[in-house]
Amino acid sequence: MISIFIPAFNEAGNLESTVQNIRDAARDAGNVETEIIIVNDGSTDGTQDVIEGLEKKYSFIRSIRHEKNAGFGAGFRAALAVARHEKFLVVPGDNDFPVSSIRSLFLNRDKADMAFLFFLNNEIRGRLRHMISSFFTLIYVTTFGVFVQYLNSPCVYKTSSLRRLRIRSSRFSIIAEVNTKMLRLGSTFCEVPGYRQNGLDGSTSLSFKNFLEVVSTYFKL
Repeated sequence: MISIFIPAFNEAGNLESTVQNIRDAARDAGNVETEIIIVNDGSTDGTQDVIEGLEKKYSFIRSIRHEKNAGFGAGFRAALAVARHEKFLVVPGDNDFPVSSIRSLFLNRDKADMAFLFFLNNEIRGRLRHMISSFFTLIYVTTFGVFVQYLNSPCVYKTSSLRRLRIRSSRFSIIAEVNTKMLRLGSTFCEVPGYRQNGLDGSTSLSFKNFLEVVSTYFKL
């Protein structure tokens, strides 16, 4: 059983396909029981209308609404606080993960304390982004000794283990913070291959605000 957090900031055009991918992956992985928690992080498009429609259509979908944009990390903590299942996974609301990638995570969810996804098609994000990600990973490997292929990877966690952490990040660096802390505490992990399907279209992960938080999180760690 897995609780799935979908962060949604102006994702009116992607949410339904994201939910459908999760449903298809759960079915293909042996009818995995899931709940979906969508956090509308201050969207200004029709995201809330889409969410309300999905809640009426599916009983396993719940939502949280932030009136103002509070950041990915705030949404993560809000979803974690209400998650009902023993496992926890983040699936972006921009429909970046195809069914095959989500299915791989579902199938490997019990093989270790953490089941990481790493991507085989990094070229989809471009040369500069790949260089930045590789440099980021090198810094964390050198400093903290966390030997995973992609530290910001989507990962299936034990919900109870996440709740024992003191999580401080409010934006995108929350994944690096959580994964580093979990690994340093001795969590076992496995890594499974997967693919992206959207590249960097619409991504705000390289914004200056996020860069400042990445630096701040690193020094706090």
